[in-house]
Amino acid sequence: MLITLLFLTLPSFAKEVRMAFCMDLPPYVIQKSNSGIQLDIMKEALAMRGHTLVPVYMSFERAKLELEEKRIDAIERGAPYLINQENIYFAADYTIAFKDVAISIENQNYKIHSIKDLKDKTILAFKGASFYLENFFKDFDPSHQKYRETSDQSTQVSLLFRKRVDVVITDEVIFKYHFLNFSKDNKNLPKYVIHDIFHHNSYPHNRAAFRDKKIREDFNYGLEKIKNGQRYKQIVDSYTLAIK
Repeated sequence: MLITLLFLTLPSFAKEVRMAFCMDLPPYVIQKSNSGIQLDIMKEALAMRGHTLVPVYMSFERAKLELEEKRIDAIERGAPYLINQENIYFAADYTIAFKDVAISIENQNYKIHSIKDLKDKTILAFKGASFYLENFFKDFDPSHQKYRETSDQSTQVSLLFRKRVDVVITDEVIFKYHFLNFSKDNKNLPKYVIHDIFHHNSYPHNRAAFRDKKIREDFNYGLEKIKNGQRYKQIVDSYTLAIK
């Protein structure tokens, strides 16, 4: 009877979920330790129904192919080319919410109240910024020679403080994480200013995408439980308290 009860309490459908993570993005995704805010939340959400998250790292382009050919089970964030794909199931909610901002050095005294104020500035943005912030970029032409993007966001901090660029566009938590590391080896840095010009922004494709509808539903269940309890805040705080 005890054995029967044990099997009744175990998930009836539990598996390893191979999920593609498309870039090393500390503190949200830290590839070398398979950890980070986003990765930890997703791991625990799937574990609620007995699944084990197995992170694999690759480009968005390769992840799309791997998902279509059933070599992986999910992608951390769905991309626009998956929206109309058959048999691709998006999570009901975002795992994390990015807060993108523009950042400059205080003593430069830049007056930045909207993206229009960046037109004469040298800018280094995160990779894909012009896509993810497309509602704002309609007032700004990212093709001009003073704008570029990078997938290595640690360089945004060093280039900003070395005055190689005037402004960086980045998630606030990512910048503070890299600034903390940069400041350990670089003392007496000037203050920086955060310009909250992308407020009320949300990524329409920033939800996990799954091949299996049942795993998607299990993930939805776990993510909702984590967000409605204390665990979500605990995970975020474990990575961000030192940089606030």
